[in-house]
Amino acid sequence: MYDVVGVGEVLIDFSPSFQGPMGNPGFEMNPGGAPANCLAANAKLGGSCAFVGSVGKDFFGTFLVEQLKQLKIDVENVVEVPEFTTIDFVANGGDGEREFAFFRNPGADTKLVFEKIPSDRWLDTKIFHYGTLSFTDEPSASTVKKMLRTAKEKKILLSFDPNYRENLWESPIKAREVIEECLEYCDILKISEEEMQLIFNAGTIHPSEAVEKLLNLGISHVFITMGDKGTWYGDRHTRGFEKAFSVEAVDTTGCGDSFLGTIHYLLLHCPGWNLKEMVVYANAAAAICATGRTGIAAMPEWGQIEDLVKEGKRR
Repeated sequence: MYDVVGVGEVLIDFSPSFQGPMGNPGFEMNPGGAPANCLAANAKLGGSCAFVGSVGKDFFGTFLVEQLKQLKIDVENVVEVPEFTTIDFVANGGDGEREFAFFRNPGADTKLVFEKIPSDRWLDTKIFHYGTLSFTDEPSASTVKKMLRTAKEKKILLSFDPNYRENLWESPIKAREVIEECLEYCDILKISEEEMQLIFNAGTIHPSEAVEKLLNLGISHVFITMGDKGTWYGDRHTRGFEKAFSVEAVDTTGCGDSFLGTIHYLLLHCPGWNLKEMVVYANAAAAICATGRTGIAAMPEWGQIEDLVKEGKRR
């Protein structure tokens, strides 16, 4: 049985990493995509993971599959499709924050068809993880909806991270409708500050209030990540806030995925821990991720997380 199976996008991130001979930024090809990043974070800690998704019949797709294999993430249910592998270019600001330019019209990740998934072994998992980018287009939207219904019937824990990207949606209203539908399924939820405001359409809702409202929907674990400020969290027994660790951010790509992948690992492998302890370690994982470049490559190992927690440098 897998610890976590993730469905959705695995794509190419072109990230600025060097200066070219004419003085312009040079972009390096890296594996990315929120569900794949999340699995990578878990796998780096020793978790057993599998990915379900589609890539193009091109060298980008081949590269992505090989990268997942190197992390020992099962790729049995990665399907090749005629469309080109989805790519995006990432621009980093001075504080490590990012802007994304996607080339995805259509992208291979949107072409996953339920009936063409090679195996039903994706149901042999403790946690099934999903996002919203699969819901921007068909047939992936219908495919993931069917997978969610099936997983819910099997009483598998469902984990949801919207990973909202405004430029991939026809409107914020449509995105909010999809997120609201996805919330009906999930047991574990991680959202960003931006996604919190989108969900509640309130403009100024406080994270502690948002945690309560989301728990009242029947979600068992809620995490609201606030970037370099920290994380609000709650479950059936506790509520709280943990400050972020103080690091020199280089690239924040994948930090939220690193956080959630670490939470998945701790929920399954450290059942004696309380939620506060888990959030401290997940915050540390996200902070370490921010000090490297690109999502998957920057995911930390357990020893790195422990070292940062022991240093105790908080903002």
